[in-house]
Amino acid sequence: MKSSLVFLALCSFWAAPVFSQDDYTAQPKSDSLKHALANPEAVVKLTLDPYKTQDLDLEDMKHLPRQIGNFVNLRELRISCMEQLEELPVEIGQLRNLEKLIIQNGIDCTMNISVPESIGNLQNLTVLNLTASVFSREDGYREPGSTVKRSARVKKLPMALGNLQNLQELYLSENQISAIPPQIASLRNLKVLALDNNNLRVIPLFVGGMQSLQKLSLSFNHLHSLPENLGDLQNLKELNLSFNRLFTLPQGLSTIKGLRIIMGNNALSLPMQKAYRSQFPYAKFDFANQESEGGNEGG
Repeated sequence: MKSSLVFLALCSFWAAPVFSQDDYTAQPKSDSLKHALANPEAVVKLTLDPYKTQDLDLEDMKHLPRQIGNFVNLRELRISCMEQLEELPVEIGQLRNLEKLIIQNGIDCTMNISVPESIGNLQNLTVLNLTASVFSREDGYREPGSTVKRSARVKKLPMALGNLQNLQELYLSENQISAIPPQIASLRNLKVLALDNNNLRVIPLFVGGMQSLQKLSLSFNHLHSLPENLGDLQNLKELNLSFNRLFTLPQGLSTIKGLRIIMGNNALSLPMQKAYRSQFPYAKFDFANQESEGGNEGG
């Protein structure tokens, strides 16, 4: 009986910590930031979201504490719906073990932050998600079907973004970006680049030089052409061009075997779809929601 009680006590002891270096998937409790600051070296994953963690202090917080730089073992940081947050602290660059930085708005959230140049110090970062959180349009913007007007503050991505040589996934969707930031050209190991739902009209030539790209997502923009050198992306597996203007694909894409090209809702008639398939025999086309024989037709 005594040994059983000792065993149960030990189980309770090891289950008590909110964060564990051995449990990368551990989720913080409602007062996650408070607990994390009390024991920063134990934190490996931290979520800051007033709606998910019920931490009311986060809702009105304009600046994260500088002590966030003490989370030396942090591997994943998620920030969402902190409406008043103005920027990431410079100390974010001290998180040398950080692998995933996800700053993403939820439904009807208007978080709009600045990212410091110190982000370039995060050499272990493999995933950077800034979806709908670095809003760059000068005037306010309202998402379709939403009653919330996005903030009008203009945010620019740091030039040091190009220093993240181990970055594999970059998500910049829903920020009303009108030009792809040139510093992205330096991300030679990038495999996924998502730029959906922006104001892009031109894709720069340097994108065709990003040889590691496997997925390029450009849906919901205003594109009518693509650079011919996209055909140099021989590792490309998926190209999403849905909800853009009608345009001619560069012939260079015809040399990429197994490439999936998504062109749903681009007003393509059945003869146009057949012409694309004939011109690019190695590609698998997805013309979902278009006029096609038998409805949704794949490659």
